[in-house]
Amino acid sequence: MLRLLPLALVVATVGSLLGPATTAPAAPIDDKQAEAAQLEQQITDNGRRIDALNEQINSAQIALDNANDAIAVADALVAAATAKTKDLRQELARRAADVYIQSSSSGGVAELDAKSATDLNARRKYTALAAQREKHLVNQLARAKEDLAARKADADEARATAETKKQEIESTKAELVAGDNTQRALLAQVKGDIAELVAKAEAERKAREEAAARARIAAAAAAATSRAGADTTARKIPAPSQGAAGAIAYAQAQLGKPYCYGGAGPDCFDCSGLTMRAWGAAGVAMPHGSTEQYNMFPHVPLSQAQPGDLIAWDGHIGLYIGGGMMIHAPHSGTVVQIAPFYGTPWGAARPG
Repeated sequence: MLRLLPLALVVATVGSLLGPATTAPAAPIDDKQAEAAQLEQQITDNGRRIDALNEQINSAQIALDNANDAIAVADALVAAATAKTKDLRQELARRAADVYIQSSSSGGVAELDAKSATDLNARRKYTALAAQREKHLVNQLARAKEDLAARKADADEARATAETKKQEIESTKAELVAGDNTQRALLAQVKGDIAELVAKAEAERKAREEAAARARIAAAAAAATSRAGADTTARKIPAPSQGAAGAIAYAQAQLGKPYCYGGAGPDCFDCSGLTMRAWGAAGVAMPHGSTEQYNMFPHVPLSQAQPGDLIAWDGHIGLYIGGGMMIHAPHSGTVVQIAPFYGTPWGAARPG
């Protein structure tokens, strides 16, 4: 059986545990994560304390049940002793009445002979001894009844103590559960704050990447314009492909599907498998390889990339959708997604 903890210690623990907890509205993500970790540890500690209190409630209930059983047994024994005492007293009264009747019916002393006098004397002695023995039994039963009454009083006191202890523990548990619910609500709020901060940081990161991608395109466009002004023999850029819309629509339909090495759909893709299937849906066949795909089509400057063009790196390729953004299957552990193109691509190639 679990030993009951001192109630004052439990209450003090609850008081310290349920102290005020506030959050700074603009705390950094690291501070929020530290706060969440602290709350999670406190909730874990709450669970252990609540479990311990449950065991103490179980122990108090056992003590209460035992006291109730002892009271029931004492009541039954007192009732039995009372009934036995009553029966013995009734038997005494009956026997005394018999002796009196027998004595009265002897007809007086004149009618007694020696034998009848001896018999009467013996009968009276026997009756006196029997009465004395029964009186002794009555006294024993009376004392037993008193002892049982004291025993019941002890059981009543034990029951009152157990009931009080159980109520105190249940009250402490209710306070702890209420505090635990408050902390769980606070944890949910903090996690919501973290999610908002992470989403904001991610949006800011994407905005920076998109701005950088647009800046690269603008820089490439400026450089291309400069070169075109100095070189009147600049090559002609092919017109945008008629199948670009169909290729982009196919790629968009695959968003969220996982990356897998060598994958070409329908359940998972690698980078060149995605672009191959996308342009295949638009009626343009190409091999399953990023370098081969880039090399088989006319190249265009990044500054003049159009939706549907292939953006290629050394070992990677994506489908350009405009605004510095592409659809691609990045690497193992990721999914088909929209992202700004990064780093320094080889350039763009235009299927068609």
